[in-house]
Amino acid sequence: MRAAAGTLAAAAAALALAACGAAYDDPQAFVDAANAEGAGFELGPSLDTTNPDNRIYAITVRGALDPHEGAEPGQASLGGGSITVTPGEDEARAEYEECEGAVSLLCYRAGNVALMLENEIDPGVRERVDAAISALASN
Repeated sequence: MRAAAGTLAAAAAALALAACGAAYDDPQAFVDAANAEGAGFELGPSLDTTNPDNRIYAITVRGALDPHEGAEPGQASLGGGSITVTPGEDEARAEYEECEGAVSLLCYRAGNVALMLENEIDPGVRERVDAAISALASN
């Protein structure tokens, strides 16, 4: 029951954040702003995209990976996702809405950035990310 309540709270927070936030010029600016609010993000390498207007990067969340669970060789480890920096809020909203269709992802949007995280992160880490993105939305 508690897990369901946490999931509902995270979903409500993500929905509340879907229309908020400032524009970010680059992914590091978003990561820096989110980390100033306690998110614990680490920006990874750029990822391939078929849309030349969007910039997509890998992202990890500090503390999200269970230290007893290593990634299989050739597989990504749990505890991360991607950040998409779009030209504007409408494009980020479209990325967010597409993400929302995936059951296994946590989806956020702040301004012109869409953030997709694996759903299998520690509930405490999820709360930390929710709080950081909420703080960005209120700035």
